[in-house]
Amino acid sequence: MAHQNLIGVPNDRILSNLEYLYQQGAAIVLRCTLIPGVNDTPEHFDGIAKIARKYPDLQGIELMAYHDFSKDKGLRLGQEYPLKGVQTADNVTQQGWLKALAVLGCEKAVIG
Repeated sequence: MAHQNLIGVPNDRILSNLEYLYQQGAAIVLRCTLIPGVNDTPEHFDGIAKIARKYPDLQGIELMAYHDFSKDKGLRLGQEYPLKGVQTADNVTQQGWLKALAVLGCEKAVIG
């Protein structure tokens, strides 16, 4: 639901493509953008861990810390920036994400 609220569409296609590629034997790194205060929640980490359990042969899990590099471009194009005021997570927070996933069995997760 968080994906749909933020992006505007459900993540069904992403999950379907993941399933297809996994069944084909593709080398997959699960890349997850984490936004402080938005999706760096226990529920989201549980969801990542659930995917990792469903696809045990994933090459890895890469957590990507949110940044606002595209904000200025969007503003120049007249777009509203939905994450106004959200800051990039510091190293302590990012290490906390890794620890939260490790507790859930995702010891191979890294910060990308």
